[in-house]
Amino acid sequence: MDIGGAAVPRAELAKVLPDIVRFEANLTDALAVESHMKQGDGVVPEFVTKWSEERLAEVITTLKELGSIREQLMRADRPETGSGGTA
Repeated sequence: MDIGGAAVPRAELAKVLPDIVRFEANLTDALAVESHMKQGDGVVPEFVTKWSEERLAEVITTLKELGSIREQLMRADRPETGSGGTA
């Protein structure tokens, strides 16, 4: 499954995500919001204002999960430095 720059097997995502079906359903929107925000210096795209509160909440949850998954992937790719953890 392409999570915007990284391919992760769906089965692996299903192990760590509380709701893989919701994640898949909102992934395209989450990636679109992320892309617009990167290009617009962090400004939330206008199209988001037209979404229902429920849809917005689901996309925000998906964005948070994407960030967490990417962070875990980066940590897995980095060798341990032994400098301790983060707060």
